[in-house]
Amino acid sequence: MNQENSDGQPKGQFRVVIDREANDALESYVAKLNRDNDTSKVSKSDLANFIFQRIDDLLGDADIADIRAKYFDAKKAIEVILKGGATLPGEIHEALLKHCGIKPATKEKRAKKLSTPKLVDNVS
Repeated sequence: MNQENSDGQPKGQFRVVIDREANDALESYVAKLNRDNDTSKVSKSDLANFIFQRIDDLLGDADIADIRAKYFDAKKAIEVILKGGATLPGEIHEALLKHCGIKPATKEKRAKKLSTPKLVDNVS
């Protein structure tokens, strides 16, 4: 009796979508595993399961950092900063101003305009 989940998948089985490059790599390695081997037949699913079950041994901290960098989302990062109630770091704030074509406020004092064009003579 084959029990299925509500999505029609057998219980205990899950789907992962991979791109063409990953599929080609799996197919290439499966062909290598099955070449000149009459005692076993390895499928792409078998190889993928083998890899996923050993992923902790295969990927280290440097790989985790590389994966996070590859899929970094700047919009999401800014959202997280703002949701936390923090203000944007100065460099990001300045970059956003520049990106929007806004000149940053200068810290120079501007000359005040006189209320009258007459000059006052302080000599009595």
